[in-house]
Amino acid sequence: MKNIIFFIISLILWIFVHSHNIYDIFSDDRFDIKKLDGGLTNKVFLVTSSNQKKYILRIGNPNSICLGIDRLKEIDIYRNFTCNFSNEIYYYDQSYDILLTSFFEGEPIEAQDLIEDEKRMRILMDALRTIHGQKIQTDIEKQKLYPIKINLFYINQLQNKLSNIDLNREKEFLDSILQKEMQMFTPCFCHNDLVWSNLLWKGDDLRIIDWEYSDISDCYFDLAGFCIEHNLEKSLCEKVLKLYFLSSNYDLKKFYLMCCLYSLKNYLWAILYENLTKQIDVKNLLKELQLKNKSNFEKYKLLYENS
Repeated sequence: MKNIIFFIISLILWIFVHSHNIYDIFSDDRFDIKKLDGGLTNKVFLVTSSNQKKYILRIGNPNSICLGIDRLKEIDIYRNFTCNFSNEIYYYDQSYDILLTSFFEGEPIEAQDLIEDEKRMRILMDALRTIHGQKIQTDIEKQKLYPIKINLFYINQLQNKLSNIDLNREKEFLDSILQKEMQMFTPCFCHNDLVWSNLLWKGDDLRIIDWEYSDISDCYFDLAGFCIEHNLEKSLCEKVLKLYFLSSNYDLKKFYLMCCLYSLKNYLWAILYENLTKQIDVKNLLKELQLKNKSNFEKYKLLYENS
């Protein structure tokens, strides 16, 4: 099966070279292909040409739409992004969900090492402020902002697929936010998936990869996601907020709310993907993610309600 996958990828690349405008990227038809450890959804390969130029080839998950991923929007973001933090896109095939981008020779840094590296943390926070300051159309209705939209989408998907699932409590929580707290939201462009493996470092040079969940959101949602994905305790979360806002003038209640919404999103995503995938090892990991994020949701919901 592995050889068949590599043969198909080689064939795809050969077709690319001979029929598309990326011809000049490759000097000949010989490539070395290595599968990389990626996330739970996509298959990612490092492609090295005979002249040692490297590229990233990503094959999207066939369940991308069910997981709330809009590939055309993602590609549009890649092509129109004015910041220097993402990979350059060379080719996208919508029919097969195949993306070819530049390769960055960087590595992720373990959460504890990153949070203790004040210089890199300042670089990251500077990058996030730049990303959040990207020019966008800001007249979007707030109930359509990503933290609300994606959770409602997942609940709808789950209720359609699983007749015995009870998400009334989660739906009531979202309804209460829509009714009472939408004035807290400030629309801006966000990455929405700042897991440690999406932050690549080469010295002090930073690249942020995997923009498939990026959307109009709120800067606090990105900050909440970073803190949750890096398992930061309350004191370290406040350190992140101070570094981002360059002061102690931040809204802790809003941060707790975004932590609720982010944890709920991860919890619902894990339930949904568990019911889409057939891989037993992935299912087991998704069960663990459900427990972790359900616990995080309850913890931050309590902090939010008591703020």
